[in-house]
Amino acid sequence: MTEVGNEGEEHPSDGCVEKMGEETETEGEEGLENEEDLEKGDTETKEDLLTEEETEKEEEMENKEEVERENDENKEDEVDNANEENKNEVHKETEEDIEKEDHRQNTDNEMEGNENDGQKENEENTAREEGNENEEQEENEENIEKEENKNEHKENEENIEKEEVNENEEQKENEENIEKEEENENEEHKENEENIEKEEENENEEHKENEENIEKEEENENEEHKENEENIEKEEENENEEHKENEENIEKEEENENEEHKEYEESIEKEEENENEEHKENEESIEKEEVNENEEHKEYEESIEKEEVNENEEHKEYEESIEKEECSQAADNTNTVEATDDTSHAAESSPSAKTLKHVHATEPQTQTSATPPVPRQAPPQTPTRAPSSASPSTTTPPPANTASFLPPIPRPPPPWDCPPKCYDGSRRALHQELLDFHRWAGGSDAEYQRRLRPVEDLRRVVVTMWPQVRVAATGSLANGLYMADSDVDATLLGHWPASPSPLLALRDALQREGVARLGQLTVLEKTTVPLVKFVHQATGLPVDVSLGSEAAVRAAELVRELLRRFPALAPISLLVRHYLRGLGLAEVFTGGVSSYAVTLMVTSFLQLQIPPDAQHDLGWLLVSFFAFYGYEFNFASTGISVVGRGRYLRKEDVPIVMPRGHRRADLCIQDPLCPTNDLGRSSFRVWDVRRAFQHAYRVLEAALSSQACTPPLLPARPAAGAARHAPASPAKVDASTRPSSNRSQQDCL
Repeated sequence: MTEVGNEGEEHPSDGCVEKMGEETETEGEEGLENEEDLEKGDTETKEDLLTEEETEKEEEMENKEEVERENDENKEDEVDNANEENKNEVHKETEEDIEKEDHRQNTDNEMEGNENDGQKENEENTAREEGNENEEQEENEENIEKEENKNEHKENEENIEKEEVNENEEQKENEENIEKEEENENEEHKENEENIEKEEENENEEHKENEENIEKEEENENEEHKENEENIEKEEENENEEHKENEENIEKEEENENEEHKEYEESIEKEEENENEEHKENEESIEKEEVNENEEHKEYEESIEKEEVNENEEHKEYEESIEKEECSQAADNTNTVEATDDTSHAAESSPSAKTLKHVHATEPQTQTSATPPVPRQAPPQTPTRAPSSASPSTTTPPPANTASFLPPIPRPPPPWDCPPKCYDGSRRALHQELLDFHRWAGGSDAEYQRRLRPVEDLRRVVVTMWPQVRVAATGSLANGLYMADSDVDATLLGHWPASPSPLLALRDALQREGVARLGQLTVLEKTTVPLVKFVHQATGLPVDVSLGSEAAVRAAELVRELLRRFPALAPISLLVRHYLRGLGLAEVFTGGVSSYAVTLMVTSFLQLQIPPDAQHDLGWLLVSFFAFYGYEFNFASTGISVVGRGRYLRKEDVPIVMPRGHRRADLCIQDPLCPTNDLGRSSFRVWDVRRAFQHAYRVLEAALSSQACTPPLLPARPAAGAARHAPASPAKVDASTRPSSNRSQQDCL
């Protein structure tokens, strides 16, 4: 590589030698011109003897020419000096450029190491750069000559103007000085000859010194080149040693990562065993609760049946008494018209009307006997009912609003159960199936009005307690992502008295006004967000009421904005929530993922993994979502943020404080409304969620494998080595758990 640089390089000193030779030639020509001038002067002296007038004129002309020649010679000397200075500066600049390029070539060689292909390319590049340098030098010399010619042309024009102005003065001065110059010509001529000889001697000495300096510079350059080659060899050796050390360190890191992964898997297995044990215990306790609930429900139904039997007996006795009175009234034919009017009035005010009202009032109570069992999360209380008396007039009527019982709105069967629907298993059919599911799960206007009923009843109760407090709908009802089995979320905003407890006061008011069903009303004060949970009496919908949760209101507004920005967010998130709810992984207090967290996960996926112009195919998006969070995303070290355009972050960037004895879950989702809040800190079953996503991906991949090829699931990922050095990288492929396929992912789904 270095030999090519020496052979292809044209040292600028060679050009300097040639230019100095040219300068000596021009000086020799000037000496000849001076000798010719002397000969002309001798001839002029001879001609002066003939005629004095003619000689004076000729002398004046010759003097002018000599003055012009001397001025031209002086100008040429100045231009030559300026050219020499410019050439020296150009020479220095070219030397500095050569040194910089040599240094850059050395650094390039250091970066490339032992790669032979890279060395060949660098040699070719250096040869090209040297050729480019020579071309640049030639261009610089041409530019310098052009600039010199321009400067000379400008100076000549200025001098001509000055000379024209001064010609008259010079002529007068010349006429006066001609006589003096004639006397001094001979002396000057002699001095000029002596000066010319001295200048020639000096030029020869300078030429020799320049040649010696050039030889010394070439020797120094050769020595520097050798030193550079030695340094390059040493640096290459050091790079090889560092490369070996890096490889050893990488191997050690991989071993440590494998050990940590094994330990982590063991800890996960232990946690799963503990979770399974807890799950079994919970199931046993739930079964016991269900048994108790069924027993209580049976007792409640038996008591209602007994009361109905008693009421029927009382009704029969009352009807018999009425018949006896009517018979006695018919037998009395001697009464007057006024007496008949009195008897008719008494018949209208008889207890028969009261009996109809009593039957109508007891209808909701008979309907409550057919209500479904109490949910598991709300242990029932023993139902109480006012005892019936001997007369119907003493029976305690139910609350006024219970008479407006709203039965559930009948829903059509799922689209995939309808006989006309036929999905052929293609990706386009999956897209259409998602659209049908979205329309089916989203509900109708009647369903929406039915869900507003609990909020209106809650608002009516709260206004009677605290007139300055307002009720706001939150959650899925506020953002529009509710399903048929979704609960109704609401919060109270404003100020209320701290004593007695507002949650207990609200519970008593709901029970007193008959808004909540008996035995299905409870208060959770020790949760992260204290709640009042109840089942609405008229609609049978579960309701969660919180106090002062302004963040929930702002979260609903945020979700509405995200739905506007990402049209695919609603169908994808609804189906994922429906899927997790069927597996028991949609509740945070059981370790699952909340609906809000699922919405943010889908949003982050659409922000960072899918370009905006590729978000129209819902089938491909769903499969890509399951593939990314099932296999690609690194839950152990990476968090999710949807703020702005979205980003991935380290878990350490979202510090939280967990209760004593509790460990932070592996799912990390930064709350966009409170950056220090981790929405996934309690989702300790995130690895069950991950396995559920893997299962969904495998099922969909198997269903679509027989169809036409599809685009790759996700954009190209960085290499595994690059991901190793990026601690916040979301993609960490686990080849041991990724399902194998006969076809490449880039060719087929």
